[in-house]
Amino acid sequence: MLNLKNVTLIALTSIKLEKTIKALEYSCRGINFGSVKLVSDERPENLPDFIKHEVCPKMSNIDEWNYGAIYELPKHVDTEFAMLIHDDGFVVNPESWKEEFLEYDYIGAPYPLPQDNFSYRDIKGDLIRVGNSVSLRSKRLLDLPIKLNLEWKAFHGYYNEDGYICVNYRHKYLEHGIKFADINKKIHTNFVVVSDYNWLPNNIEESWVHKYTDNYLIYDKFHRFVESDKIKHQLNVGQNIYDMFDFIVRNYDNLPDCPLFCRACLLWPKDSGTPKLDKNGNRLSNGNCGLDKFHELMNNNTFTELHDFGPEVHNGVGSRMGENGGFLEINNSWYFNHVQHKYFNNTNSFLQEVFVNPELPEYIRFSPGGNYIIPKNTILKYSKNFYEQIRKILSWDVVVGEAHLIERCLHTFFTCDYEVKEKYK
Repeated sequence: MLNLKNVTLIALTSIKLEKTIKALEYSCRGINFGSVKLVSDERPENLPDFIKHEVCPKMSNIDEWNYGAIYELPKHVDTEFAMLIHDDGFVVNPESWKEEFLEYDYIGAPYPLPQDNFSYRDIKGDLIRVGNSVSLRSKRLLDLPIKLNLEWKAFHGYYNEDGYICVNYRHKYLEHGIKFADINKKIHTNFVVVSDYNWLPNNIEESWVHKYTDNYLIYDKFHRFVESDKIKHQLNVGQNIYDMFDFIVRNYDNLPDCPLFCRACLLWPKDSGTPKLDKNGNRLSNGNCGLDKFHELMNNNTFTELHDFGPEVHNGVGSRMGENGGFLEINNSWYFNHVQHKYFNNTNSFLQEVFVNPELPEYIRFSPGGNYIIPKNTILKYSKNFYEQIRKILSWDVVVGEAHLIERCLHTFFTCDYEVKEKYK
């Protein structure tokens, strides 16, 4: 349970009270706030005991609400910070919380890029992107308009409280030491291990990897880039699955807390919202995950499959989605009909080689592409020798059937409790 005793979860409204209460309840999943408050002109019926009601003047329109967010809201916050939510904007992923958030006075979702040359510009004409009304705000930020007696005024004809803070009077807030979140700050907190074969742009700084984190290692299997602490030339063997095991072996005694392993083509082309499918429902694009799903999952600190296939059925090889969203493929080792293999003829023989009395399933659950977040403690359930032995199996050629096989066994590796045979201990 996350303890945020210095944060008040708060909603200010005169409408949609029932939905707002549900938003407050939902936002408390996994979080202990210092206080949870509903500020409205009337106390609703059946208000949960943990939500405190405080009275404010009735807000009859959006302009009055915006005024209230500036001059009324501070009266109801007694903690160092407030998290302002709405009926349609609330906490979704509490596991993504970072203590460094409290280093800022205002964190809000970025405004969209404007299509003109004047929207979201401060007094200097600089484009301001942060941030939207649903936000984390410090008490000192909340108190500043009253303290400084700042005029309430419209901006381009609209009374928007978030624009008032982040754009109109941004210079005043900055003069008094207020710190706004930086939109250019990398948002990925897990260490990212990327396997690339001529997929990323020639300028790494233009890649999606660099966009989301400074904390990464790229295995360059095409040897396009200059080696550095972030880029390592890698043997072009065993596809990206070899790179995962190679990284684990090389860093076994000093693993990151939650490494994210993925192919360079993890995201759908142009970060599109949906994958491209043929008439049979099979994917045409190389990516495995949409941008929205990636944002939802990327900072997870638990074992996580990174894919976003939607409800479609992949008819060609007998694949389907499980009831809980997991991707399932019939256990028939169909790929051995298309790629060379050296050590194994099917998945079952491999599982029996590695484990004592493993289950031999009809369907195998896996993340297509072999893209996972795997916590350090989960990796360390096996010895270094285990990963060395698997790496050997993958190392004999560029495109090997064993890579496809082990890709399909990764979920089993990291979720099962099978006893490991002596060779792999």
